[in-house]
Amino acid sequence: MPREVPVSPLQLRLLKALHVYRLLTYDMMRRVGVGRDPGALAGAARYLHARGLVGRHEGVLVSRVTSLPLIYWLTPRGAGALFQHDGTDAVGSERTFGDLHEVLHRLGIVDIHIALRAWAEAAGVELLQYVTDFEPGSRGRHKATKIDGPGLTFVPDALAWLRLPGESEADLLVIELERGGERGDLTRFFSGSQNRGKLTFLRTVSAGCYIENALGTPARPLARPRFLVVFKDDALREKALARWNAARFEPNHDDWSWFFIKSLPEVAADPGGGWHQPGDRAQRPLFRKLGQTLEPTPA
Repeated sequence: MPREVPVSPLQLRLLKALHVYRLLTYDMMRRVGVGRDPGALAGAARYLHARGLVGRHEGVLVSRVTSLPLIYWLTPRGAGALFQHDGTDAVGSERTFGDLHEVLHRLGIVDIHIALRAWAEAAGVELLQYVTDFEPGSRGRHKATKIDGPGLTFVPDALAWLRLPGESEADLLVIELERGGERGDLTRFFSGSQNRGKLTFLRTVSAGCYIENALGTPARPLARPRFLVVFKDDALREKALARWNAARFEPNHDDWSWFFIKSLPEVAADPGGGWHQPGDRAQRPLFRKLGQTLEPTPA
């Protein structure tokens, strides 16, 4: 660690948390265990920012009276400091943000990560990797989650690899956060151009085994991934399920048994259970095997 940049235990926890989660607000810092005292957290973040170890997004004005909280991330210098401290192979970034929708979308992806990691630790599940489409250095066509298949390119919002207790191979979660775009509606999700909206595309990717073929190998084939479709709030999730159950989407088709639907608040409350599915299916856990002897395939 450079002598001119001493790092306290609290500051070190913050650097490591930013390495894991990519983006954090003060509220998120408290939730992931960096610290509890707001003043101490703010002081640590200011110290690291002043020395170039973390970057800071100054916030986006939401209305005349409210704005987004400060958002912090790890810079290349911060990544170097972590490596010097204990060999952590971190990657820093000089981040830029777009509009309010993009900022909220990225924070939502981090919220899902926080919830999944906390649930995994409590359930004895290993969260091996959580990759976002805004990883450091991930720009334009070089998105970290990009998956190329024959005649198809898919860039999910996030990919998460989990290993359940007693299993040698990992299960893959494909995560999509739907906020409804700038208009906050579901037009793009259900229709879009040429009547091939996002939902139809996701079904094509899942049913066509594009991800398994792209990421698996003959020696280590990839099991069919679960698709987690998370909506920004309960109201949008309810609207989505109602439209999803329309006859033209064949809601009871086996294709949809691999799709798990929740709102962002529902994920925060319980990432492991209570997932909705289209059609006549009852709510179900993400992995039935947890607590059971055998896990049936989604049905």
